[in-house]
Parts: sequence; C-alpha cells; structure tokens
Amino acid sequence: MLPGVAVGVEGCVVKTPEDLPNFDKGDLMLIYCVGNPMPFAIGDMLMSKKEAITSGMKGKCMRVLHTYRDSLWESGSSIAPPGFLGAPAETGAWVDPVDGGGDPSSATGLMLGEDEKQEDQTEKKQEEAAVEKKMETLAVASAVNDAAKGKAWDSLSPDDMAYNMLLCAIKTKIQPSDLPCETSKFLANFMQPVLPEGKKLDFKQTSYKQLGKFLTAMEKKKILKCKKVFGQECVSEVNKEHKDVVAYEPEEEG
Repeated sequence: MLPGVAVGVEGCVVKTPEDLPNFDKGDLMLIYCVGNPMPFAIGDMLMSKKEAITSGMKGKCMRVLHTYRDSLWESGSSIAPPGFLGAPAETGAWVDPVDGGGDPSSATGLMLGEDEKQEDQTEKKQEEAAVEKKMETLAVASAVNDAAKGKAWDSLSPDDMAYNMLLCAIKTKIQPSDLPCETSKFLANFMQPVLPEGKKLDFKQTSYKQLGKFLTAMEKKKILKCKKVFGQECVSEVNKEHKDVVAYEPEEEG
C-alpha cells in the first residue's frame, strides 16, 4: 500500500453496510493488519458512511496519506513501533477511526479484500521498476560526465559542494516531468549523481547539517520551491533562469 493510493469501499469486507464504523468525509482513519494491534497506515476518508451505503458500497472511500516504512518514516528515526511482528499477519486489514482505539480484534471496522491488496502490490512493483530504470539512466549519465568533473570537486568546501551539486543538477539533469520529487529522492536521483564515482557529500559536514535546511535556504534564494505532497516534503519547482544556474558551467579537469 502506497501513499496517495485510493482505497475502494467495494474492496472492504463487512457483513452488511450498516456494520461500517461511523465516519464523515475528511475524517482521519487508521488501518491495521489483523493480528497486529498497531496501525500500519493512515488515510483520510473521501466519503461518509451514509454516502458509502447510498452508493451501494462502490467508489473510492479513503486516500492513504502515510504508511509504515514510507519515505516519511525513513526520514525519521526509522524505528519499527511495538507490535510489528516477525511472522506474517493474517490476510486482510482493518480500518478503524483514529480516536476509536487500538486493537482491531475488538473493533468494528472494514477489512480490505484481496483485490485491493493485489492492486496495491502491482502499483508498488511498477513504481519500483520505474525508479530502478531511472537510477540506471542516471548512473550512465554520471559515468559519462566523471572525466569532465575530475578532481575539481575536491577543492570545494562542503557548503560550496552542496550548492554546486544543486546548480549542476538543475542545469543538466532535472526536467519538469521529474517534479514534484520527494526531497530524499531529489538528493539521491539528481544531486549525488553529478559527483564523480565513489564521491558523496554528507550534509552533516555542511553548515546546514540537514538536507531540509539546505533546501529551505535555497528556496529563500528563489532557486527552487518546496511543498508538501500527500504530507511529504517535495521539491516542486526549480528555477533554470536563476542567474547562478545560467552562469554555472561544470568544471572540467585541467
């Protein structure tokens, strides 16, 4: 299950539509795996219980906002919360109101069916394949440009290196279709590949200390824009007309 996926009410299993928990459009709901007392995802409802019943249990009922092990989780402590078991959970997942409590075994909720789970798995595989293909393309481009970069990067301070990486990425790699892009993927897919093979910038060595603070500073310079997409911080625009981007030329080995 991926952030942004819309869960169909027809994929939820209840004895009768009246067994649905009470909810209104816009309410936040937690999703549980049966047998696990901890929720693994959260979403907001796209319809109310009354609308779900009136529709004949058809249509998209929830938009997934965050999931366990998504990029937001990876950007934090990346610690698995209590209740995530080593053994596989039973088939299906329960949906329960956020303030309705924890244990799905005693909750009156919705259980996602196999069709909905299969759809999520297919979308995840397609996204992983697209990311892998993009990374291969970036790796080839990086290898081609390494000779031109040579040892010029070694003479830069960490702050200057970060800024030059951004300028180079905006000028030579990023296309409008690549955006919006999650900040961690922006660094991995566009900024880091401009460096020679084997070289990597640790943002802890810069005065910014964190990628997020660096991007905030760049936003103030009007070189890019950031915004939240489905609750995740993304780079939404880059300014190819910024004077520093226009003036930037990749340094060649002398």
